[in-house]
Amino acid sequence: MNNLTRYVSAAVYKDGTLRSNILDIYENKYKAIAEPHGLDLDVLSKHCYKAQSLMTTKNIFMFLASITLLFPVGFLVSYIYSIYIENKILRGEFSENKTQNNTKSSQKIITQKSSQISKNVIYYDGFSPFVGAGVKVNSWSFAIDTDKPEQKGTSPKDFKISEIYELILNEVKGLNFQNLEIFDRLVINGSAIRENKKLLPNQLGFPLNNITEKEIKSFMDISNKNARYYQLIQIKDWDDELILSIYLRFYKNDRNLFVESTYYVLTPLKEEYKSIKSMSMNLSFLDYWKMLLMSLFTTVFEMIGSVFYVYNRILQGIYKIIYGRYPKERKSFLQAKRNPDFNYGTALSIRELVASKNYQQYFQVLDKDMYLKIIEKRVLNTITSFLESKNINTSEFKERETQLLNNGIIITGGNVNAKNIAVGKKATIKERISKAINTT
Repeated sequence: MNNLTRYVSAAVYKDGTLRSNILDIYENKYKAIAEPHGLDLDVLSKHCYKAQSLMTTKNIFMFLASITLLFPVGFLVSYIYSIYIENKILRGEFSENKTQNNTKSSQKIITQKSSQISKNVIYYDGFSPFVGAGVKVNSWSFAIDTDKPEQKGTSPKDFKISEIYELILNEVKGLNFQNLEIFDRLVINGSAIRENKKLLPNQLGFPLNNITEKEIKSFMDISNKNARYYQLIQIKDWDDELILSIYLRFYKNDRNLFVESTYYVLTPLKEEYKSIKSMSMNLSFLDYWKMLLMSLFTTVFEMIGSVFYVYNRILQGIYKIIYGRYPKERKSFLQAKRNPDFNYGTALSIRELVASKNYQQYFQVLDKDMYLKIIEKRVLNTITSFLESKNINTSEFKERETQLLNNGIIITGGNVNAKNIAVGKKATIKERISKAINTT
C-alpha cells in the first residue's frame, strides 16, 4: 500500500463525513468513477466499510445505554472504542511496516467496482470535461492557416492529424522524465451516451471504462460537441501527491489547423488526512488520559446521537423491505430509469475530494512550473518544426507564440498581481505564452 492510500484509509476511521462522501461516489451503480490517481480504491473502500461497521456497532451499544439511562455504560463504550481506534487500528493496521489484510465486508461491491473506474474514457458531469485532473492552471489555443506555403510559388503538403500526435509523443518522451506518461483519452459528456450501446450496454448500469485504441483514435479527426479525443501528457511526482496533466488536441479542416492545450494540477493531500505521520508508535499515559476526558465530555451527546442513528437505520431497513433498495440507491435508480438526460459521468473524483487547495512545499510549485514550461516548449517547437516540414508558413504561429493579443480585460473582484498588463484593443505583450499567462 502506498502512503497516499494509507493516509486516507486511516482518516476514514476518524472522519465520518469523509467516509460518507467517499462511499457516496463509490457506491453509485449508475455513474462512472474517475481515475483515483495514486489511491488504491479497493483497499480504501474496504477500510470505509470496516470503519462504518465499527461505528454501527458502537452506536448500537450506545443506543442500549441510552434507553436504559446507563451513563457509565455509555462512557465505557465510548472510551473503549477510542482506545481501539487509536491503538489497534491507527497504530496497528496503519504502521508503515504493516501489510493490510483484506476485509470481507462488501467484497461483492468491491469486485464489481474495479470495472467501473475510468481508464481510457473520461465521462464527465458538469462544466469541466477533465474530471479527476484537479485544478486548471493554464490554457492556450491557436488557429493556423495551413493553405499558406512557406516558400512562394509552392504548395503546402497535406498531412494527417495522427502525424502530429505521433511526433509529439516521440518528442515529449525524448525529454526522459522518469515519471512522465502519455495516454490516449476520449472525453465524453455523460448525458450523451444513453442510446450508445457500445459505451453503455445497459441503461441501468455504468458505462464501459475502457475501449479499444482503434475506437479512441477514430475520434482524432472529429469535432463532436459531446465526445473528443485528447492526447494526455501526465507527470506524477512527490509520491503521487503532485500530478500534472496536459490535455492536447488538434483539429484540422481544409484551410486551418486548430491547436488547444489545457494544463491541470492535482495538489497534495490535505494535511489533516496525514495525522498518522506524527503519531507515536505506542499510546502514552497522557494519550489515555486525554481520551478518558474526551469520552467524559462527549458521552451524553454520543448517546443522544445514537438514538437518531439507530432510528434512521431502522427506517432505512423498512424502506428497503418495501422498495427493494435503500433511499439513496433508489433515488439514483429512478433517475437513471426515468430521466432521458441522466448523466452517467462524474463531477468529482475521490482523489480530488481529499486534495488540498494549496501546495505544501515551495519546491512543489517550482517543480510544477519546471515540468509545464519544459513540456510546453517542446510541444511548441515540435508543432513549428512539423508545419515547416509540410511547407506551411509558420510566421503567424511564431508571432502568436511571442505575442499575446488582447481585445480588452474585464475584472470583477479579486486582486491583480502581474509584471506586465496590456489593456485595450490590439494591445500586446511580447512575452512567451507561458510567461504571459499567470499560472498558479
